[in-house]
Amino acid sequence: MIDTIKASMAIPKEGKILQVLENQRTIVNPQTRSKKITGKIKNISFHVHFNPDGKVCRVNFIGSLNKFIYDNNFVLSNRLDVKKAVKSLSNITGLPLHKATLKRLDIGACFIMKYPVTSYLLLLDGLQGRYKKTNIANETIYFFNGRRAFAFYDKIKENKKRKTLVPSDFNDKYVLRYELRYYKALEEQFDMRKIIVSDLYDVKFYKLIKRRWRKGYFKIIKYRIQDLNKVRDLKSLSAFLTLNGIEKVGGLAKVISMIDSFCLREKINPGGKHRLKKRIRELYSQRTTSIITKEVMELNKKVKAFGNIRKYEHGVN
Repeated sequence: MIDTIKASMAIPKEGKILQVLENQRTIVNPQTRSKKITGKIKNISFHVHFNPDGKVCRVNFIGSLNKFIYDNNFVLSNRLDVKKAVKSLSNITGLPLHKATLKRLDIGACFIMKYPVTSYLLLLDGLQGRYKKTNIANETIYFFNGRRAFAFYDKIKENKKRKTLVPSDFNDKYVLRYELRYYKALEEQFDMRKIIVSDLYDVKFYKLIKRRWRKGYFKIIKYRIQDLNKVRDLKSLSAFLTLNGIEKVGGLAKVISMIDSFCLREKINPGGKHRLKKRIRELYSQRTTSIITKEVMELNKKVKAFGNIRKYEHGVN
């Protein structure tokens, strides 16, 4: 579940890292005279920083722990797998990497679906708050607010583009991957004074990030099918027609963007804009004249089932 991480730590000595890094490259800053040496251990990238006097002072590293363990991120790692990976990297480098401060964290899982991945991605409409939706060729959907992102994409197509192998269990399957990515300000987002790498395999923190991943998915608004049979009066007919209009122009996120652009162009007062957006969101969240699509029901079921599997919380295979 835990995939890509980025971490940083001050170090008084270099340990064995300069002896074990592959594909080393030295970069010198001509102004400060400081240098750094970059390299890799398998798929994990390291940057070893030196003071102007030539002494090592800091190491940064980034990469997928899942790929370090299994050579891919199709197979799901558990909490104890993460602990073993960190311990292995610490032993290889001679550095206590479990004490490094966490700067980025990606949490993800792959699901084998019944239908082509695009049919699910197109049903992911919007997310309340300051999230911008990005659709890349109907193969990837992002909801990004500057600090974190919810990402959904076709895992098989991504691997083909990168020319990486697909495990045999996933060959010729429709594989959808869902990730929650924390890019910065992790302490603020998790309301913790400090987050270090060893927290990744702490039972309490592991449960927390898994819960965030699951709840985040269910906050995303999905397209529904408008059902005229659910219309019972003029009020529900008005809602039915409005919702059809919203979905015809591209969904809630598109309509909210249109409102913002219109109010900016026509210099509409912020209060009026806020009230209109609030009414649209309330109507869209209720959607009493609509039904959930079979694709959304399938994905909901898989995310919910995965989130309730206790063995992954405790690292039991």
